[in-house]
Amino acid sequence: MRHLSILHVIDSLDPFGGASVACVRLAASLATRPGFSVAIASRKPPQAWAAGAFDHCTLHLWDDEADPPKLDAAIDAADVVHLHGVWDRVLRLAATACTARGKPYAVTPHGMLADWPMSQKPLKKRFYLHTFGRRLLRDAHAIHFTAEQERRQSERRFGHGRVWVAPLINDLTTDLAASDYLPPRSPPVDPAQRPITLFLSRLHRKKGPDRAINMLAYLPGVELWIAGRDNPVYRAELEHLAQGLGVDDRIRWVGEVDEAEKRQLYQTAHALVLPTHQENFGQVLVEAMANGLPVITTRNVDIWREIESGGAVIADPEASAFAHAVKALFEDPVHCAARSTRGRAFVRQWLDPEAGLQAYRPWYESLIRTSSEIT
Repeated sequence: MRHLSILHVIDSLDPFGGASVACVRLAASLATRPGFSVAIASRKPPQAWAAGAFDHCTLHLWDDEADPPKLDAAIDAADVVHLHGVWDRVLRLAATACTARGKPYAVTPHGMLADWPMSQKPLKKRFYLHTFGRRLLRDAHAIHFTAEQERRQSERRFGHGRVWVAPLINDLTTDLAASDYLPPRSPPVDPAQRPITLFLSRLHRKKGPDRAINMLAYLPGVELWIAGRDNPVYRAELEHLAQGLGVDDRIRWVGEVDEAEKRQLYQTAHALVLPTHQENFGQVLVEAMANGLPVITTRNVDIWREIESGGAVIADPEASAFAHAVKALFEDPVHCAARSTRGRAFVRQWLDPEAGLQAYRPWYESLIRTSSEIT
């Protein structure tokens, strides 16, 4: 077996960012497999990462304001360079260095080229793609998408034929072990006990927390727990919305949670709700399903077809329609429990980490072969 040295490059290792979490999970998982050595080049990671997250990876770090002085040396030592993102300066520096050295590199956009993200600051992003971004994507040996829907939305923006579609690597060891797993919690029958809907994500307009709050106006007997990294300005706006609707007494603001607290929330709530505007993958959805929590989300998630086949409820994003889907789920405890059991089994089969990782070696090797043929 050939030994492969893989360098992952990402601008920021934010433990609450979807791209960062995906990058670290992939790198850490590969690093524990025989035949791989793995490095990550990025800004200094914050302390919020769990202990041991980088135990098997070599880190090349630099301060926010400085150029990455060790990046060229890290690229020289790698067989393949894997870039995570599209817009960041360090990715352009890495791509330019790879091209100059004849080093194969791949790009995982993490949903950044899909329709909704491209509709935010569209002129600035289109200008970038026609200038600096053109070379970054054009010279890549492959573009990696995590779902077919992401590929269909993104591919037309760069005219690149070398694409690969494969789901993210999810660390299912962080989900509940079978011995710890509790049976699905049916919504309470007693009217004095309110069923709990859980919104678990960073507090951002893209995620649709305002839609979740508006949903409560149609569900008088339901609570909403909002967990995730706070944005103080946006939270104040959401609190004002809740007060205006008269639903603030049924909202619990949980704030940031660690892995243990997150798993406890999965076991306490009766359904996860994510009325999002766009999700490249939606890791919280598959985590919840793996923990046996029923999921209700929208077609704005790129993997909605996959998770719907596994028992997730896919609803229209408008508050009344979304509330109707929640109400229908809660009114049928047997059906709710069945979706819980089905979702847990589906995710653990579909996203089995061992099976997913097996696909990466031949992909990386194909990039090396392609690079050799070109040079």
